[in-house]
Amino acid sequence: MTEMDLSRVPDELGAVAPRPNDVPGIRYDAFGTPIPPPPRWQHTPVATSSVPAPTPGIPTASISSFPPAPRVQWKPLTLPVEPKQYHEFYRTPAYQAWKPWVLLITVALGFIVANVVFAFIMVLMSMDDLGGLMTSLTGGYMSWDLLLLVDLSIAAAIPICIGLHRAWMGQKPGWLASIQGRFRWKVCLKALLVVLPLFIVMAVADYWVTGMPELQFSEQTIPMLLVVIFATPFQCAGEEYLCRGIAFRSIGSAFPNRTAGLIVGGLASALIFTALHGSLDPWLILVYFTVGVGACVLVWRTGGLEAAIALHAANNWVSEALMPFTPDVDMFDREVGVGSPWVLIQVAAIVLAVLGILWQARKLPTAAALASNVTAAGALGQFSEAK
Repeated sequence: MTEMDLSRVPDELGAVAPRPNDVPGIRYDAFGTPIPPPPRWQHTPVATSSVPAPTPGIPTASISSFPPAPRVQWKPLTLPVEPKQYHEFYRTPAYQAWKPWVLLITVALGFIVANVVFAFIMVLMSMDDLGGLMTSLTGGYMSWDLLLLVDLSIAAAIPICIGLHRAWMGQKPGWLASIQGRFRWKVCLKALLVVLPLFIVMAVADYWVTGMPELQFSEQTIPMLLVVIFATPFQCAGEEYLCRGIAFRSIGSAFPNRTAGLIVGGLASALIFTALHGSLDPWLILVYFTVGVGACVLVWRTGGLEAAIALHAANNWVSEALMPFTPDVDMFDREVGVGSPWVLIQVAAIVLAVLGILWQARKLPTAAALASNVTAAGALGQFSEAK
């Protein structure tokens, strides 16, 4: 048996200092027996080195030198994370029950303020004939410049609705136009091609039954014709953004049940639309209410305002087509007794127009399928960095 060499003290691994006859690289214990290397998983103590002192003139950095990373705070998503149809599109993770109502009220106030401003402009333009202005606004013939101001006062609802929709609900303007996030011109133009010929036929039938007014050409004809052609679509779009874009969606989103929101929101929107026209004649009320309900059906089925704007614009274009040529006929007389059962021709044309657009839009995805395209993936970028 090998004798233990007591002259050497083993280290923490049991090895002793090498002797002259030891093989280089092999560690031996005090008895001169080779020590096998430790397993790879075994930690071998190593000496720690101190941090070198920084070199003068050379910049150095440490973890404490860097500013803290910004904290990322996710906002509640303002777009739906599950399929939602147009009238319930405000029911998102960020939905709060009071917001749609505040939106509706502030839009109404903004619209009133805009109309007061335009009314003040009308007064300034007619300072020498305020009596004629009141007659024009309450049942007399309207000149082209007053008609333009009236159309612009209603069209002002477009920026008001878009701006407050963005401010209160946090959705970009395109989401108010449709649930596909943009104004779909193709849908609008296709609907217009369906309804415009139908309303022209309706007008011809109406004049054939009730008689054609005497047509005249005056200095008002050309400017009035330009206002009817170019300003009327914006006036119609303003009413649709107001009644179908804000009222229909705000009221419809208040109901967790989709069907209840559709029915209550649609009827409320149609009633608001009817009231804005300020008529007490039952036959005219029927016309306005029919347009309002039909527009809500189109918005629901197509998932946007485009088809409703086309329906509204085509109806107004045809209704005002003879205004430039009939200076002695009041097209805006809405007093009780003005309407008659003959307006049922117009009502039938509106119903047929709605059915025609629905038929033409049969190739579009259904309202439910359109809604299913909007998911959380469309809102993943909605976050902010905490300051």
